[in-house]
Amino acid sequence: MGCILHIGYDDNEFPKFWELKKICVVNKNVERAMFVVSEKETTSFNRHYQCFEVVSPVSCVEKVFYSEDFTSYLPMNLLKPIGVRTPKKLVCNRFDIDIN
Repeated sequence: MGCILHIGYDDNEFPKFWELKKICVVNKNVERAMFVVSEKETTSFNRHYQCFEVVSPVSCVEKVFYSEDFTSYLPMNLLKPIGVRTPKKLVCNRFDIDIN
């Protein structure tokens, strides 16, 4: 738990990121697993770190999604830059993606 999932886009076409809180499987039906997530607010794209910056919204919004709702199936990390005092955190790929 705690990884970041990309599910949809906002009105400004920024990606919407959600923090995974819990995975629920009902009646051993793994194919219909439910993902309980909390919303993060995407504020900008950081050119230096090449990733999106997010903050926690004022009011906590939790929703349930199924895997087919995901925009990307790759989990991401939520990182805080070292030595920088900011409420913003960075959403970064968890794995090196080979594009060749």
